Amino acid sequence: MILVIRARATKEQIDEMLESWGVFIKLAVDIEQEILAGGSQLHYECEEVLLKAGSKQKDIWGADWYPYTQEVGFESIINIRPSQNNRTMEIRSPEIRSSSSFNYAAVARRIVMPDWRAIETSFLRQPKANRLGELAASLARLSSRCQNPANLGLVAAFTEESLFFVGLIIQDTDIEKAGQLNQLQSHLREWQQNWSNIWANPTERMNIAAFASTWSEQVLGMSGLLSESITA
Repeated sequence: MILVIRARATKEQIDEMLESWGVFIKLAVDIEQEILAGGSQLHYECEEVLLKAGSKQKDIWGADWYPYTQEVGFESIINIRPSQNNRTMEIRSPEIRSSSSFNYAAVARRIVMPDWRAIETSFLRQPKANRLGELAASLARLSSRCQNPANLGLVAAFTEESLFFVGLIIQDTDIEKAGQLNQLQSHLREWQQNWSNIWANPTERMNIAAFASTWSEQVLGMSGLLSESITA
């Protein structure tokens, strides 16, 4: 389903746009109006929707969004535009790249990526024990999804989430806990950089699943949530 997105996309909108391809979304981005159309079988269909909505063709550029790895791909046949000095599927034109309005990738990312600022605000609003609990839950999700080789996208997303949470926690915790969490942070970064190699090896995946599970339990223990009395 093709949707025109003018503000940050909701989870429901992302799911609708994923219906065409399942694991990525074809987009056309209007870099002047800072809107996009997404969810088509082919890029030109999104381009047509934006043109009907009043966009100018010179401002529309094609892209792909990979929600599970949070990446933008820039290759599209609608980007081949000799009249604007762009002769490849990527945007190579010096005039366009040097333009103050060249915010093509920024628009796509801002609209379809997670709103990390809002997530940070919600995360830091919680007591410190609950923040550790959120990190433990994220690690548990990472661990359980490692068992299925079809879950690379989800595991990459949970790795990014865990990295984000641990970074915020380290900034506001005691030295002893920070030292332990720094080790976890290093492992998460290493996994994030090497998932494409790690994922092809079932033994490596299972090792990481076990490691993440152990850390999840350890972080939950640090939180003290299990020892808190339950009141009605």
